[in-house]
Amino acid sequence: MAKLKVASRFLRRRSQKASPPPSPICRVPPELLIEIFLHATFTPKRKDALLVRPNSLPLDISQVCGTWRDVAVECPSLWTRIAIQRCTVFPVERELRIGDPINDVRDHFPLTQLFLERSGEYPIDVEIVVQQPPLPQNWWACNHACMLSDLLLPHVGRLRSLMINHHSWECHRTLWERIFAASMPILEDLQFYYFSPMFSTVLALPDAQLCPSLKHMIISIPCRWQGFRHSNLTSLSFAMLPLRYCPTVQELVEILRFSKDTLDKVEILGAFAERGSEGSTSPDVRLMLPNVRMLRLGFYDARDVQKLLSHVAFPALKALVMINMHGDNAWGIMRDAYARLMSELFNTMIHLLPLGQITFLILQYIEFREERFPAWASVEHGYVEEEDLPVPLKLMASLTSLRHLFLISPDNATLTSMNYPIPFICQSETEDSVSRQPLVLPNLSVLRITALSPEKYSHVLDWIVQRHSILRATLAGHYHDGPFLRTLHLCLPEDAEVMVNTLGYPTLACEETISYRPGTQRMIDSVLHDNL
Repeated sequence: MAKLKVASRFLRRRSQKASPPPSPICRVPPELLIEIFLHATFTPKRKDALLVRPNSLPLDISQVCGTWRDVAVECPSLWTRIAIQRCTVFPVERELRIGDPINDVRDHFPLTQLFLERSGEYPIDVEIVVQQPPLPQNWWACNHACMLSDLLLPHVGRLRSLMINHHSWECHRTLWERIFAASMPILEDLQFYYFSPMFSTVLALPDAQLCPSLKHMIISIPCRWQGFRHSNLTSLSFAMLPLRYCPTVQELVEILRFSKDTLDKVEILGAFAERGSEGSTSPDVRLMLPNVRMLRLGFYDARDVQKLLSHVAFPALKALVMINMHGDNAWGIMRDAYARLMSELFNTMIHLLPLGQITFLILQYIEFREERFPAWASVEHGYVEEEDLPVPLKLMASLTSLRHLFLISPDNATLTSMNYPIPFICQSETEDSVSRQPLVLPNLSVLRITALSPEKYSHVLDWIVQRHSILRATLAGHYHDGPFLRTLHLCLPEDAEVMVNTLGYPTLACEETISYRPGTQRMIDSVLHDNL
């Protein structure tokens, strides 16, 4: 009995001891934890059509401790981004913790089901990006696409954004036809791609009445363009469509006309189809897009862009991206012909685009025809007629408001043109005013140059030497606006490092960086949609 009394007193004293203080994280209010979690779920604006980052944060949070799990489960907004990117139809190891695969829709897509349930009634963002798996037995079949669409259909009224990119055209078509048969009243962002350029059918566009809130659309699959009725779009992109599925210029003009007063960004990467006579449209009857500030054009034939500019006007343009879709090494025996067409295109742009108000410009794989550049003194004193100036020099002289310039694999003519004085400026009779006229690109602040092929990076080194002579002339008082850059970034191949070190650091800007990469430059998929 005495031993029992001692034991009871010991247990009583132990129970009366104060419990250890909670860890600091447990003392954080749930409301603050939710704000921290939501801040950590930031999604970058730029989206990659081929790769989607899985939203694993809610699951990771749930495994930290009971408090974090309770907060995560009770916060629906953490579960609103649903990424479906499995290349196989069976759950991978990470998903086996949610449920074992059985013949039920939710068990084929357990994470999708979990996110749909825990997101409550909040708007959701769904990204379906499924690449071809390495083993044929793991390929999707149409019944798997039906299962996924059955899972999503009860929630399509909550869709805020939707991206579809599937390796199987039949699965893509099944998802398309089943999902877009329902009403999506709050859908704002729609992106649809296809991994392969081979198509078997042409799809009908979503009914505009079923998507009344649609603002952003990226189209990269063949559609019936005559059925396009979506209006009030703010951004529209046609990305990498095969030639025979592209809209004609007239079809494109009619598509743009529906949103002519609301469009802010237009992107066309590819070509225009030629089906029958397009007719001719004089510039005074071009379609006006008064609010488009960002224009991104990728082309295989420069004449396609000339046709577009003869039909559509962009009076408010601020940012321009021009991409030669052939890449850096695709000229071959047609090099001279392509370069001639490129010069004709930019000569047209000088007359039809408001280049003087553009502040942001990207030129990617642009190569002009070979032209004789006049002597500096001839340009300074106005001895050269405008029609005798090379096209790249006229282009650079037109960009008087440009602040950001990105050059990817530039040719020698483009770089040389950047080191000339502005031609045809109003001059007084005094010699001093002539000798102190501004250089081209007087407002340029940020310059980025990427040149990874041997021929192109040698042009960059020549440009550095010439730029130094311009800088010395400016400091000596020969020009009143010098090439004083705020930021200069060069991306060159590794074998250029020795030559750059021999020349010395460029010392052409307040902030300078040089990065070196191995190998030669390759054409990069340019289906990137960034807000500039």
